[in-house]
Amino acid sequence: MDFSTGLTSGRYLRHWLEKMAQSGASNAELFAGTGLQPTQLEQHAPWLTQQQVERLFANAYALTGNAWLGLEFGMNLNFAAHGPLGFAGLTARTIEESQQQMVRFLPLVTGLVKLETHKDTRQQLSLVTVTAQPGVASVAARSLIQTVLCSIYVMTRFLLGNDAEIHLFWRCDEDDHVRLAFAHNSHTLLHFNADQDALAIALPLLDTPVVLSDEQARQQALAMCEADMRALEKQTLLSHRIYARLLESGGNMPGIEELTNEYHLSTRTIHRRLQEEGTCFRDLTSAARMTLARDYLLHDRLSVTEVAHRLGYGDSANFTRAFKRVEGMTPTEYMRQHGAEATG
Repeated sequence: MDFSTGLTSGRYLRHWLEKMAQSGASNAELFAGTGLQPTQLEQHAPWLTQQQVERLFANAYALTGNAWLGLEFGMNLNFAAHGPLGFAGLTARTIEESQQQMVRFLPLVTGLVKLETHKDTRQQLSLVTVTAQPGVASVAARSLIQTVLCSIYVMTRFLLGNDAEIHLFWRCDEDDHVRLAFAHNSHTLLHFNADQDALAIALPLLDTPVVLSDEQARQQALAMCEADMRALEKQTLLSHRIYARLLESGGNMPGIEELTNEYHLSTRTIHRRLQEEGTCFRDLTSAARMTLARDYLLHDRLSVTEVAHRLGYGDSANFTRAFKRVEGMTPTEYMRQHGAEATG
């Protein structure tokens, strides 16, 4: 069974197809292997699974060879493109409140990346970091990070105006494609080979009032976002929700008893519903451990011993045996074979 770390809203699919049409790609080529049909877009926008999103981005990259499609797409996603979530940000009281709402309701955009805010008092910067969830295929992860980061840039630039300094941190090497995309504004400062993909502004700018602030309109938009979050929760399989929760916890994974409190379900009900979905809690835990192991090895560049310790194995030998049982090779062999994917 394929476990998903989250769904992605289909509301963006029309924009994506329009963007790809400019590159000469047809819907049939983009949809190949996804199980999606263009007619689905004529009605209610579907929620896309992790596997569908990965296939869409893989198809797009194979057709164009453009590693920066996500950047180009994100630069076209302003407040209006995000529906109620965008409207909530546009009517917030301050820049900080607008950012907080985007972080809180990002699952309405996609569950495949996460946003976090951080205040660096030493450099006097406020950062919003964008990170792919463990287990997301590299092409999709890269494209989604670009899309979300650039969309946040577009919205932040709109709220702050053209004269405010905005820092963009990229984990990649310096690239002319990126420089060209932001060359129109000398107050956008680019930093390459960074530790994280992030947007940053000066700490005092967080208190900047939003010109279009409207508390009544904001509350209405937030109510719609809350309703959409409840609907999304019902749309998501319990097994996928638990799997995502296990990934969030890193190596310190909760037991099923802890989850009964979080989901307000009895242990028996959780076991029954997981069985109905064709899995069990042990399989979810094992799958999450292996997903995190691959992520730690390839992206965090941890040693085998460090990964074993972080995931709660008694020693590296036990971890190596468990890893080889699933992957058919040792962790060291896996890093040697797949290391290029993580940096590509």
